[in-house]
Amino acid sequence: EEGRETWQRLVLPAGDGRLVVGAYPVEVTIASDDPGVALLRLVIDRVPVILDAHGAIGDLALSLQAYCDSQIHLAEMEQRATHDSLTGIANRAHFHHLAGLEQDHARRMGRAFSLLVLDLDHFKRINDSWGHAAGDTALRAFVAACRLVLREGDILGRIGGEEFTVALPGTGADSARLIADRLRQQVAQVRPCSDLGDGTGLSVSIGAAVWTGAESEIPEITAMLARADSALYRAKAGG
Repeated sequence: EEGRETWQRLVLPAGDGRLVVGAYPVEVTIASDDPGVALLRLVIDRVPVILDAHGAIGDLALSLQAYCDSQIHLAEMEQRATHDSLTGIANRAHFHHLAGLEQDHARRMGRAFSLLVLDLDHFKRINDSWGHAAGDTALRAFVAACRLVLREGDILGRIGGEEFTVALPGTGADSARLIADRLRQQVAQVRPCSDLGDGTGLSVSIGAAVWTGAESEIPEITAMLARADSALYRAKAGG
């Protein structure tokens, strides 16, 4: 075992836009054969306390603005890691995480749970006719239309270029079908290229997968998405 001294921080508001950062030495004992020793040493070595040339604490305060800026930066990094940069909704990985949490809750409570997969029809024509900027505008308009229909607890995510998915907690087959039809009608009202002289609206095909809550086992999110995706392509084939 190896002993090592580090600093424990204590942050308190001091008024006038400043924080007082107190620090005191703490002896840490590390087992040298611990596989996590390198990581622990890295954390110890990077505790941000400013010391002077003699090893004493040289700075016990930082501006509140600097502290807030760092928190904002961390929040921005988390936003970029979990949300689609174009539309602002959950990206594929974050959608799987959130939908998985709702699915676990549905399993424990025996409540219905549904997934929708949505794909914009003939989206390539917008990019080919008006350019990718118009396509981006169309995707943002599509998401805005979806938000007008979806409920507060529903989870909307982007899982592909023009493919989206919605998790519907506590929603059985009839309600999922109703929400899907409302989404279809709302999206049909979108005119993404009207500023370019084209009044053509969008259309969307939708597939659904439903767990009623009565079955003994609930499929994984990936399995439910595959079922909904199959239904989506049947919808496309049927016009």
